[in-house]
Amino acid sequence: MQKTLNAKKILSVLLVAVLVTCVMMSFALTGQGSQTASAAKVNPTNETGIVPIGELLKTDRANDAKDVGNKGVFDIENLTKLFEALTNVTDATIDDVKAEMARPIVPPSTPTTTPAALSDQLHNSTKAGDNTYIPNTSNNTYSNAYVGSIHYGLNAQDIRDLTGGKNIEVVFGGQTWQVVTLTTTGQAYDSATGAAPDVAAGDVVLTLMLKDPIDNYKTYWNGWQASDYQSHNEKYASSFYSASMIRAILLNGKDSNGNEVKYATAASTLTSLGAASLPASYGNNMRVPDYATNWSIFTDSDVDKAVTNFLVKPKDVLYMQDENFYDVLTANGKNDASHKWGSGQNEASKNKLPSSIGTPTSGYNNNRWYNQYDGNYKVHFEQEKSTYDTNINVGGTNLLYNSTNHDPTYFSWADDYLWLPSWAEVGENGTGNGITGLWALNDSQRKYSNSASTAAQAWLTSGVSNNSNGAYTLTSAGDRLW
Repeated sequence: MQKTLNAKKILSVLLVAVLVTCVMMSFALTGQGSQTASAAKVNPTNETGIVPIGELLKTDRANDAKDVGNKGVFDIENLTKLFEALTNVTDATIDDVKAEMARPIVPPSTPTTTPAALSDQLHNSTKAGDNTYIPNTSNNTYSNAYVGSIHYGLNAQDIRDLTGGKNIEVVFGGQTWQVVTLTTTGQAYDSATGAAPDVAAGDVVLTLMLKDPIDNYKTYWNGWQASDYQSHNEKYASSFYSASMIRAILLNGKDSNGNEVKYATAASTLTSLGAASLPASYGNNMRVPDYATNWSIFTDSDVDKAVTNFLVKPKDVLYMQDENFYDVLTANGKNDASHKWGSGQNEASKNKLPSSIGTPTSGYNNNRWYNQYDGNYKVHFEQEKSTYDTNINVGGTNLLYNSTNHDPTYFSWADDYLWLPSWAEVGENGTGNGITGLWALNDSQRKYSNSASTAAQAWLTSGVSNNSNGAYTLTSAGDRLW
């Protein structure tokens, strides 16, 4: 059931940040993905339910080994072990991975039990082609996609089907990550030429989610909080992820283009990272500990041994462009009024979701937002600010967005190499009421541990679906809260 919402709950009580961060790694590696190694099958793990893969990067790689095609970047033996775990093929290559992703579909109504036929059955995740993912074909800025699943490939459940029920964990850049999806960038609909979407096109992309929080580190989600949970007239709402403190901290104040990332400290004020300090109880820590050593290779292309050339941005992944929790709820069969909480803010990475302001030319529903049940909740106004249009009059007192109070940065986070996962992606635990997210994580993947401190809650990127001054979190048990 939906948690009771407290409109005045302070954002700062959510204790742990940088718990779950996602890195998307393209294995379209020129001259690299085709290499093989004499690697045995993945060794059994001492941890129940886990297939462990060692460091994917060569620890002795040169400082300037940063480019696709440089054979000194990846550890081929461990990369091969990963490919084997994803395919059940000995000495697997990227071609075997692609073949696994493209298995023919056998309708669920005609199941078989013979090994040969099982190899051709549909992966569990119900991908494009069976009405759980319908690509965007809209000719305007409002998407008409339906994103009840990833657009192509393997989600976490598909991967467990291949590993005998085990989750895969890899070491990448010295950090332990969970493998949560294997998909493609895909090819979006081209409104200029009319070229159809292609879900199988593009680079092969592995999505990695950080396994556990950073020990002894906690932070606010943002630098200010609106006093009125129904107020959406601010230039930078306090649930606006692209202008949030946690994004600035996660990127160490620098975006993928080398520009400064600031965060909101008031409704229309942006502040440089480090210009203000957190309360003493937070150690006045505006920076992730040992960022330069442990995290900068994921976010800063200028540092030695950076891996940004192998990372994929959210704006370039087809299902992420239109994702929203409304569709995830529908795909889970929770489409009655008591469950239709609406989309969380900051979920789609590229296209506006249908709202009471703009509707697609076609689509299964013309509103993905909570305000369809109560006109006072207008969280979709945050996305409307990203494109100023003199012909759009956002209804409500003093809610006409114009050239002085609109802001084009709503989707800026989608250009990042490192980000927080969304409510739509991770879903939530719950006895008899759990919700399977786009990644199809199981309970053990949503849960986390923190050896040096008690991590009560950890941030998601999703703003609360019915107000502008809250953001969702996961508890250490994998439940969703705010």
